Amino acid sequence: MAIEWDVIIVEMSFLAGIIYFSVYLEHWAYMRSQKKEDERTKKNIIRFIENDLQQSLNFIDESLKHNDSKPFLTDMWMQLYWLVSTLFLHLNYFRACKDLILG
Repeated sequence: MAIEWDVIIVEMSFLAGIIYFSVYLEHWAYMRSQKKEDERTKKNIIRFIENDLQQSLNFIDESLKHNDSKPFLTDMWMQLYWLVSTLFLHLNYFRACKDLILG
């Protein structure tokens, strides 16, 4: 019983091609869905910021119209300010500790 090497090589080559193509197709589909999800997230973030800024402009216009002064910062911008100021506070604290330890 002789082994037919040419048939085995052809069958294994087809099998390798099928496996490679299926992995490539799966990776391509995943990357495509990830890209769409990233674009959707970017659009939602931009829409949220645009909506918040538009509400701020409406609020400012209303304040000017009725001649009353109100704070113009919304909750989102105050939270961002608090986050940045807290980050810098911790950064300055770590710098002071490093200077104290290192001399």
